[in-house]
Amino acid sequence: MLFIGSVFFIQMLLRKSNKNTKIFFQRNGLLITGFDARIEIPFRLNVYIHNDSGYYSYNDIENYFIYSDRIELYLVNSIGKIVFHANGELKRQVTGLMVQNNIPIRNISE
Repeated sequence: MLFIGSVFFIQMLLRKSNKNTKIFFQRNGLLITGFDARIEIPFRLNVYIHNDSGYYSYNDIENYFIYSDRIELYLVNSIGKIVFHANGELKRQVTGLMVQNNIPIRNISE
């Protein structure tokens, strides 16, 4: 029962953090705010996990790719990617920001 309760609690915590994380596109970069529960769960791994909350300059984005339901922004030096759901209008606006800041679209083969 304790295991089932723990799994249920962690699942609810992850859903809440997913709904509370917001991304704001600004003139010079991205601002990501919210509570990220993935960082707080102790996995006991020797892996450095980046908290996605914070400020990312457009210089920190190496390239991007647009899928049918989401956009992925790949960060420089392969330190990760920022993934967010997007509709048609948001995709158009993000594409405009990326073109304006000279960020190339990612090749499918990468």
